[in-house]
Amino acid sequence: MEIQLKRGSSTPLYRQLRNNIRDQILSGRLADGFKLPSERQLVEKLQVHRNTVKKAYEMLIQEGLVYASSKAPRGYFVKNSPAEAKPDPVPETRRTFSSLDKNFNYSVRGH
Repeated sequence: MEIQLKRGSSTPLYRQLRNNIRDQILSGRLADGFKLPSERQLVEKLQVHRNTVKKAYEMLIQEGLVYASSKAPRGYFVKNSPAEAKPDPVPETRRTFSSLDKNFNYSVRGH
């Protein structure tokens, strides 16, 4: 399994990782039942944060392309053949910041 990430890209690393694995599944290079590398293996190989790998795998699980097994054998596995895959969801659009998005702590100072 070959994975290439472009660090200078405007596409977040987790999305690049998800796209890379997704493309390999849909092209048939990764067959149904294929055991994907563990989170730890990808962290070490790609030199990314564990959350990057977790988020990419979670997206693939939500799309129905991958499943996680907590029983032996444990790990992440390719779930579907390319014909069964859900269409690529609409890419995230950037939204403007709203003050409602964060909890702010304001303090009033006397002069």
